[in-house]
Amino acid sequence: MSSVKRSLFNLSLPNIMANIATPLLGVVDTYLMGHAEGMYLIGAVAIGGMIFNCLYWSFGFLRMGTSGMTAQAFGASNDKECAAILGRALLCALSIALVILLLQIPIKELSFTMIGNSSPDAIKHAAYYFDIRIWAAPATLCLYAFNGWFLGMQNSWWPMALAIFSNLLNMICSFYFVRWLDMGTEGVALGTVIAQYASVLAVFIILFCRYKKVMSKVSLKTLKNLELLKNFFAVNRDIFIRTLLLIGVVSFFTAYSAQFGEEVLSANSLLVQLAAMMAFAVDGIANGAESLVGKFVGAGDKSSLKEVIILSFIWGMGCGVIFAGCYYFLGEEILSLFTDKNIIVDKGMEFMLWTVLACLINPLCFIWDGIFIGAGKSQGMRNTMLFSVLLIYIPAFFLFKQLGNHGHWLAMSLFMISRGVSMSFLGKDLLKGN
Repeated sequence: MSSVKRSLFNLSLPNIMANIATPLLGVVDTYLMGHAEGMYLIGAVAIGGMIFNCLYWSFGFLRMGTSGMTAQAFGASNDKECAAILGRALLCALSIALVILLLQIPIKELSFTMIGNSSPDAIKHAAYYFDIRIWAAPATLCLYAFNGWFLGMQNSWWPMALAIFSNLLNMICSFYFVRWLDMGTEGVALGTVIAQYASVLAVFIILFCRYKKVMSKVSLKTLKNLELLKNFFAVNRDIFIRTLLLIGVVSFFTAYSAQFGEEVLSANSLLVQLAAMMAFAVDGIANGAESLVGKFVGAGDKSSLKEVIILSFIWGMGCGVIFAGCYYFLGEEILSLFTDKNIIVDKGMEFMLWTVLACLINPLCFIWDGIFIGAGKSQGMRNTMLFSVLLIYIPAFFLFKQLGNHGHWLAMSLFMISRGVSMSFLGKDLLKGN
């Protein structure tokens, strides 16, 4: 096994395990609500989760931008800049969190206004969920920055350990609050808040024990360097725009599903969970590529850069094929694990082929995301996303709207295909070492 292949494997495996742990939490939440009284509870958690996905994932640049810049500084053996990047990311995370908490009431009102016509019961319980989970904002955003920094430092084991710790604690708390205290959606939200703050505490222990030498090089002068700050915010601005558009599309998909009734909303929520499990697994490989691409760009190693890009696509597409096979042959059995309501399982099977298709086409753009972030090509990510949303997804949505939920899924599939193809066009120079 070559050194590049070994490095990608060692970085990707923990990332895959950590990333799979994230949708597994959503699976547990769906399981708890799916076996509770009231079909609307599944939709309530889906709506609440969608709101926070839109809110928090919009600031995913705190992980992605931090990872790419740290990896390049690591490749250039610049420990002082590695420490400064973390400091800038944390200051940015806490500032954003403060604004979110101060504006939580208008954010809540705007979010539920945009959802539109959904079940009154689902909206009511989603509101309970929102009121509790919003207080995890500082911890959640700081964890984005910490995880990105660890990946940039070529260490995916700590993010894996943190993800497993956080999700296990979250699951335990959610089971206790929902099953024993009968707290419903409030219990699911409270479990998340507790787990997030416990994880932040764990990170500080890790930094003190493992990265004390690097942290000792934090310099206020370097932290305030205007040129470096300008570059930090320029990269993150592009990633922010790209992520906001992506989350907007995914959130609209869930919100618009409510127009087809509770059965379709619940079925689509389950299918999105399945697609998320594949996405997080492939993202594990993309995150490994992100770390190595940044390192090789910083070190000027063009040969290793090309090798890691090719390997990432082979492994990522292979992972998608495995998930597609599982969903195609075992789809009904898998859906039955999430809910005991046959009507939702039957409705999910009606649209299962779209999830199978997603597993085959989505890995292309997921892998390119990691490569572009590591290479610092945030502008390209932004431009391809704008193209795919404005010129592909929106026209496709209106064109196929009369096909109902099938048209809804078709527009989403064309959007993901467009992302993969357009990023391939812009990213071909990286394979040439440019």
